[in-house]
Amino acid sequence: MDSSVGKLSARKEAALRALLNHKTLEHAAESCNVNVRTLRRWMRNREFLARYRQEQDALLSSTVDLLRAESASAVATLAAIAKDANTPPGASVRVQACKALLDFGFKGIEIHALTERVSELERHQNEKQHEGRS
Repeated sequence: MDSSVGKLSARKEAALRALLNHKTLEHAAESCNVNVRTLRRWMRNREFLARYRQEQDALLSSTVDLLRAESASAVATLAAIAKDANTPPGASVRVQACKALLDFGFKGIEIHALTERVSELERHQNEKQHEGRS
């Protein structure tokens, strides 16, 4: 965890987990027994939002790592199907699954790289602003 992000209360930790596991703010609020307005207010809080983004980044990084690990297997499967003259017609499902893994993997890597670049630019901008005040 980033040292600039302090420890959150147990309720806010539960809300973070809910936000990461549910598609809507309303479902997240319901699952952790927090009022939607309260959750919206927490989302405007700098510390809570920083932690939420940190957790999203960690989740994205884990997902990209999994996709990257499966990419080699997907490529090997595609190569085997391409080389096999006796490939059954049902192999198209496997081909589509391999293509999806590779597509998601490449997109995930791009998104992760962009996220890191934006974070670095934000850090750099914050440092410049801080230096200007000194």
